[in-house]
Amino acid sequence: MAKIPAGLLVFCCVLHALAQTQSRVGLPNTTHSPKRPVTVADGIEMTQIGDRTYLDDFAKTGNVVQFSPDRTKFAFVVQKGNLSKDTVDYSIIVFRTADAFTAPHGEVIATLSSSSNRPAISQVTWLRDDNTLVFLGEEPDETPQLYKVNCTTKRLQRLTNESRPVVGYSMSQDAGTFVYLVQAAPDRPISKKMLERGFAVTSQDWEDIYRNEAKSQDFRKEIFLKTPDLPVAKSLGIVETYDEAYMHGLSVSPDERYALIAAFDTAPPQPWNDYKLSFKVPEYAASCTSGEAYRCPSRYLLMDLKALTIKPLLDTPIVVANGGRGGMGVFSWTRESSLLLVNTLLPLDSVRESERDKRRRTVYTVELTLPEKKIVKITERDIPFPAFYIQPEVALDRFVTQPLMEVDGSQEEFTKNGSSWNVRQLSSKQMQESKQIAVTLVQDMNSPPKLEAIDPQTGKRAVQLNLNPQFSQLTFGHVETFSWKTADNRTLEGSLYYPPDYVQGRRYPLVIQTHGYSRDRFWIDGPFSTSFAAQALANRGFLVLQMQLGDTYNKQSLDEVASVLDTPKEGPYFAAFFESALKELDRRGMVDPSRVGLTGFSRTVYHVLYELTHSDLRFGAAVAADGVDFGYAGCLYYLAQSASTASLCEKMNGGGPPYGDALAGWAKDAPSFNLDKIHAPLLLQAITAPLSEWELFVGLRWLGKPVEMLNFYPQGEHMLVRPGQRMMSQQTVVDWYCFWLKGEEDPDPAKANQYDRWRKMRDHQRDPTSATASRR
Repeated sequence: MAKIPAGLLVFCCVLHALAQTQSRVGLPNTTHSPKRPVTVADGIEMTQIGDRTYLDDFAKTGNVVQFSPDRTKFAFVVQKGNLSKDTVDYSIIVFRTADAFTAPHGEVIATLSSSSNRPAISQVTWLRDDNTLVFLGEEPDETPQLYKVNCTTKRLQRLTNESRPVVGYSMSQDAGTFVYLVQAAPDRPISKKMLERGFAVTSQDWEDIYRNEAKSQDFRKEIFLKTPDLPVAKSLGIVETYDEAYMHGLSVSPDERYALIAAFDTAPPQPWNDYKLSFKVPEYAASCTSGEAYRCPSRYLLMDLKALTIKPLLDTPIVVANGGRGGMGVFSWTRESSLLLVNTLLPLDSVRESERDKRRRTVYTVELTLPEKKIVKITERDIPFPAFYIQPEVALDRFVTQPLMEVDGSQEEFTKNGSSWNVRQLSSKQMQESKQIAVTLVQDMNSPPKLEAIDPQTGKRAVQLNLNPQFSQLTFGHVETFSWKTADNRTLEGSLYYPPDYVQGRRYPLVIQTHGYSRDRFWIDGPFSTSFAAQALANRGFLVLQMQLGDTYNKQSLDEVASVLDTPKEGPYFAAFFESALKELDRRGMVDPSRVGLTGFSRTVYHVLYELTHSDLRFGAAVAADGVDFGYAGCLYYLAQSASTASLCEKMNGGGPPYGDALAGWAKDAPSFNLDKIHAPLLLQAITAPLSEWELFVGLRWLGKPVEMLNFYPQGEHMLVRPGQRMMSQQTVVDWYCFWLKGEEDPDPAKANQYDRWRKMRDHQRDPTSATASRR
């Protein structure tokens, strides 16, 4: 039985007042009726936070709303899949802070729907009038544009009219000046003349030639400026930068004179190689020459909005230590429109040799004044602060950095007092004391998210919104933390989903979902939308183990995992995770070891395929969804076009290319060369790299083994977004495991062809000489 959150009782008092809001946001009023099992559709159509950065960052906590400048209001964005329209519907709900602890009431001020993989509402910010919100929005079959909406009148005004998607922006507080990023016009790699005459293949990949479209990872953005003096937005040029707003950091200065952005440098200066830092940073030189921007270092670019120029801020790369976990460069404008740069390098030119030598080995925090670019040093360190985000309170000249994960380090506070700066490490108590009212999502493994206001001074709490009151009518399986050890005594942790009618002592079929874990998040599917379906499977009588690549809450474990990835140890290392978990659940008498399924997604596809081809364990069924396998086709088509990625393929398969004497290493290690050892029926899902799955699909069919492939290429997103695609991905997984591990079929007539195919596979698996053993 689903546990009813205590805050729901408070919420019921204002449920009638929220009824109109709920109907518009898709939060249905519940009626008294018998509970029913959780289905895949329930996960797709649940209401959840509309901020993807929160959903993707499993450790993210704190405020999930945007407060107005005077903090009298706060805005919260929600999203909900709509299966009937195949859209994802977004809404902005605005609450009054004064009512938070007395009569919380949210009002929907804007609703938009997306039929693409993009959010219909994103990057929401307030203007200085405390009554206007600005955001990126899109409607079905349209591209994202910049909008603003008045909270009182609910009048929605479109500020841009670009034919290409607007992907980022920054705006002055009166909306008079704004800078925005537009996805650059696609540059077809093959011209009409080349097609007519033929051409030499150089750096093009197979997609360039086959589709003749822009690369899927095209980071080129055109920058536009709009001011009161410009009747039409003016292009300032094209840069290559991140898609994520928190990574490109586009930001207009308070005095509206400048804007700053982080962008890739595809021709990094030679002196950048002279830095001799003590911490691990990416090795760019070899991979950057491939022409792929995301393999290159980044730098800050300064836009002069009066001179209409874009120039490098400093002749230095942006620090990214240990993939961001060890800290990275972050920035913010101060009240006086100078720049606070945390974890920055300083230029090596035009200084004495002693200073140059120091700069080679030091990471700094500085204040940089403009336009003279005077540098005031605040801190000097051998290693970066563990900063991944920076939270500015510009009006107070107070800035707080946060690590990527709690185990990576502490929060740091930088405050300016006149011309001096104070820096201190914040304890949990100090952070609590400095907070005003916070509005966050309160949830745990078994309690669905509620939007809750918390007064850190008094400890008073009040539910603002129960996102999914209909969940009280569903039979959720209980979820709990499951800990176990490997044979070499490494401690691991995951979450175990039980069937709602679980009976102790009975052995159940088991499905292992291979990565992503949180002690604090409520997940119906698991952490990802592609192929994961934890509660739907639990409600069909499965135990489901949602495991992680190591222990999320143990720095030593995470560091060990990082050291194993991209090495020949990776496959055996993670295979031990699966096998030890299964052994422990079997020891406890909870699972039937003859009915175990294994689902891999993204990187863990390799782990699953390695397990299926290199282990003595016999799994009953498996799923491999849109991931790397380091096989022959995958390396040939996707990884072997640059020296660095080709060497990775070699490293994972014995140390050489798949030719000559080195072929023996591939024959031993590469899953795709060991398909004859796969006994489990395998469901493949192809989204972003279909040729990798094609090798597995055709190879297994060639061997007469049971295999099915679903294709979402080229319109699917790696983590599927569109409701129809999610339904096919997740529901087919449920059907697949029910069929192969329990012998059950869905009587839905629309699935007749699916089960006809699967029965033929099963018949052939049982008797390869059977007359029904058709290879279709």
